[in-house]
Amino acid sequence: MARVLVKRSDKRIIEPQINSIVKDKVESHDVHILDLSRKGLRFRSGDQYKKGDKLKFDLQSIDGSSALSLSIKAKIINEYGSKEDGMFEYGVKFFRLLYWYEMNCIHNYVYSQKKD
Repeated sequence: MARVLVKRSDKRIIEPQINSIVKDKVESHDVHILDLSRKGLRFRSGDQYKKGDKLKFDLQSIDGSSALSLSIKAKIINEYGSKEDGMFEYGVKFFRLLYWYEMNCIHNYVYSQKKD
């Protein structure tokens, strides 16, 4: 089950039950979402990106209790570096024309999760 943190100004879920595919200009890759909030997310990938790269995330909840199905654009704002297992971690901020709608969908998903 996902944990919910409220330390930051925006509530976020740690290890959300979400499948995600990230698309850059050339390819699509599966990634592991580490945390999620209304304004962005942190993810792990075997692929390298750099600060400023723009990506598109297809997010799909897998827990059945809360529906989340979005395709949303994001920009890498943090590079957390390489981990021992060869994976890389990044932080992204969402942006898009329909941002209010998407932010509301994510907000509803995050707030529907139970605290541990």
